Amino acid sequence: MDIKEKVKSVFDARWGMEQIFFREFAESIELDDLNFTHIKSMMMLNFEGKCSMTTVSKRLQLEKGSFTPVAKKLIEYNYVEKEQNDQDKRSYSLKLSQKGKAFVDDFLEKHIEYIASRIDLLSSHEQNEYFSLIDRLNVLNKKIQEASE
Repeated sequence: MDIKEKVKSVFDARWGMEQIFFREFAESIELDDLNFTHIKSMMMLNFEGKCSMTTVSKRLQLEKGSFTPVAKKLIEYNYVEKEQNDQDKRSYSLKLSQKGKAFVDDFLEKHIEYIASRIDLLSSHEQNEYFSLIDRLNVLNKKIQEASE
């Protein structure tokens, strides 16, 4: 496999997982006038806890300016709370509000059921192999990230 094919396989894997587990699911449920980026933002805050706006935007692979309207809408809808950093008054952190946490909990419950229904299309052996490969990929991704920091 040459380098172009290897790079293409990375894009294919990302697209496939995003499509199968996230986009199709998001299209199947009511999102309260939210889009996929809003949901990913709240999911990240749920898993990571309070984060700076810069951290959230980087994690979502968005320019900070592109993330600002996302954050504003989540704050306006009372899904997220914005707190000023005590050490640096120019910096703000975001965290889920009670309403945001309730939304994410409900979303996660439905999403877990959806993912299970997709994974059930594989044999037990294939499911174990699939998650083993994802775990291995996460370990290798972390190694690459740490080496480049």
